[in-house]
Amino acid sequence: MKINLGAFVAHWRTQAGLGVEELASGIMDGSNLRRFENGQSLPSKENLEAIFGRLGINPNSLANIFLDEGTVATERVKAELDSCLINGLTEKANELITQLENNNKFAKNKFNMQHLLAAKAANAVNMGEPPEAVLKILDMAINSTWKKFDEKRVCEYLLTNADLKIISMRAMSLFELGERGRGIDLLYALKENIEKNTIDNEEKGRRLPQIIYHLAMYLGQLATNRVDYKTVSELCDRGRKVCIETSYYLFLPSILMVKADARYQLGDKDGCRKLLIQSSNIFEAFEMYDDIGTIKTTPRAIALT
Repeated sequence: MKINLGAFVAHWRTQAGLGVEELASGIMDGSNLRRFENGQSLPSKENLEAIFGRLGINPNSLANIFLDEGTVATERVKAELDSCLINGLTEKANELITQLENNNKFAKNKFNMQHLLAAKAANAVNMGEPPEAVLKILDMAINSTWKKFDEKRVCEYLLTNADLKIISMRAMSLFELGERGRGIDLLYALKENIEKNTIDNEEKGRRLPQIIYHLAMYLGQLATNRVDYKTVSELCDRGRKVCIETSYYLFLPSILMVKADARYQLGDKDGCRKLLIQSSNIFEAFEMYDDIGTIKTTPRAIALT
């Protein structure tokens, strides 16, 4: 069956209320996007993934159809690198980062370089580098694809998956640097962005619970009264609902643990106990599946998935 991918993109672009130039901005010329939508050309895999990311569509669902053998091999290295980052294998991660840096075809693409810089930042986190150093790498990653990035306009931007990971790590680094309000505002902006712009339900399940988990966790650390803890509890309810609605449960047990702490602080010890049992049961269920092993990593590493 022949897939008219350009028409598919044009359809979802229209559904999202975006013009050609708006969707193409920073990725490719508007004329090239028009040619793609008209079936006259096919963009690179990296540009296609960026387009999918801005539309809130999981790029893995269609983009891999068009990979050549060389790109497939590179994708395997990227997947291995991501696994090393998640599991804290810093030395192996450095080897794979160097391997990708020395791949001229890979390194000349700005979206690949953004992925590589994000990986460097994640590995710096795993190696215990100070947040200032991590933030410097993240700024390089943002500037590699954004000419003018305005932190205050994050909720308005069309963000790729890589953008979301980088900005999420940026929020966490700011929080650790003591700029807690700024970090939390950034996470709230990401939450609003995902809820407003993500069309694909599966992709929303991958993106939104992760942001909600970190936001609730940090708000819980700053909470000082019942109103604060109620806010955390309600935010966790939103995260749990998204996990159930999208059938994407990776962050569900972590969200339940944050909610359990909030309920305890509110004096609901029975509710806390039930939530901890639920969380523990889900953790145990995840242990049966290798591909869900990331759930057992630290909160900082979870941001890298």
